[in-house]
Amino acid sequence: MSKMSFFLALVCTTLLLSPSTAKAVPGPDSVAVIANKNIPESVTLAQTYAQKRQLPPGHVCLLDLPTQNDMTLAAYRAKLLTPFEACLKKAGILKRVEAVLLIRGVPLRVSLPG
Repeated sequence: MSKMSFFLALVCTTLLLSPSTAKAVPGPDSVAVIANKNIPESVTLAQTYAQKRQLPPGHVCLLDLPTQNDMTLAAYRAKLLTPFEACLKKAGILKRVEAVLLIRGVPLRVSLPG
């Protein structure tokens, strides 16, 4: 048996014997949406997404965020992370969320101090 054949057989055997790591797409009960309440289009898009995907009430978190794409680490913690966690706790879904959707208008970059 050539080295290539042995390697191919080893890879195939490993794939066949290993447990599948593929997961199904998260369902509506395990998805949370973050939108910027200071941008009307962000709110509308989040509400439309929630309706189309039939998300339960409380899965859309409208946060008071800056309208720029950048925020400081302190602002990220105070305006996004802490309020988002509070939103999930209030809805009783903190432990169930598998996917978080950031809607257009949510800052994407965090600048680090120093």
